[in-house]
Amino acid sequence: MQQAFFGDVFSGKNLRYRYRDFDELGVDRTLYVSVSLPPHIERGFVIGRVLIDDPVESDFISFSDLTNPFTSAPSESHTKFVAPLNQAQLDFIPGSRGDLVLMDFDMFVSRATGQPISLNQYLKDASNRDPSLDTALDITFSDDTAVDAMAIVMCLDKPEREGTTFTEIKLDLGDENLSLLSCGMDASQRPCDPFSGDTLCRMELPVACYSSSVRTDVATPVPNGIDRFARFRVEGRVRLSPEVRGDRFATREDVNEFCRNEFGDDHRILSFHESGAPGILSNSDIPPGQRAWIDVRDQPNGNCWNAGPADQAGEQTRFGTAQSNMPSKQGG
Repeated sequence: MQQAFFGDVFSGKNLRYRYRDFDELGVDRTLYVSVSLPPHIERGFVIGRVLIDDPVESDFISFSDLTNPFTSAPSESHTKFVAPLNQAQLDFIPGSRGDLVLMDFDMFVSRATGQPISLNQYLKDASNRDPSLDTALDITFSDDTAVDAMAIVMCLDKPEREGTTFTEIKLDLGDENLSLLSCGMDASQRPCDPFSGDTLCRMELPVACYSSSVRTDVATPVPNGIDRFARFRVEGRVRLSPEVRGDRFATREDVNEFCRNEFGDDHRILSFHESGAPGILSNSDIPPGQRAWIDVRDQPNGNCWNAGPADQAGEQTRFGTAQSNMPSKQGG
């Protein structure tokens, strides 16, 4: 015999559980959205544009796994992380119309195990699932809040350390002795990332070793057609070492010593801002398209090595000891 509940659901007259779509107004309705969250989330936020018909105290947003909602056994599928909408940060973008909400993953709390646990903690806990796989969850907006749009913004941690590289640009520089190593000027190559690295440290690449004592004539005009690169001009010269793994070096001084052993006492690793710009134009012989390890002195999360006690004692990174600042345009 047909049950009234399922008859109402089929006919669209369900008054017990009324579902809504995006941009649908009305009270006592719920919007469901399924999402797949990637691994290695360090921090996350829910951002939405909403319209609230009734007082916000009665509304909430939740994350849960609805694939098995009717089981009575305690399981991961029963975990539900709830945050009242009145905890949301409103109008976090200047000039907004008062309908934007921002909620940190730490605001979503589950008490299914008896102890409060936040969504951030749950996503970082690898005890119940493979931490390398995506996590499928359902988001619920309930029950008087109409949703125009929503997004999830996440900060992801890299599972492996990466270092920063420069690439020799593929251009006719008008002088076979000129070299232009840059961060991202060659469209055929991926750009560098001085903040968190762009190449796995277990990869083998040459180290870009630099000597400022090997003087070149920087007073010579830059050839026509590449004068826009004049600000990258330096007096020194770059030489490439044999290929080595970036994680071979524990500290910056280790890399400098490696350069000295390869090319002489006046050599050290090339700095990201050697020229005061994200690149270096020098009288050097480097094959086009070649990538090489460089050092970002004030952004250690972009290096395969730590600063070391001789440079920045007590720096902290997610991989060890180092300092975190923005790359400056003074020094490296």
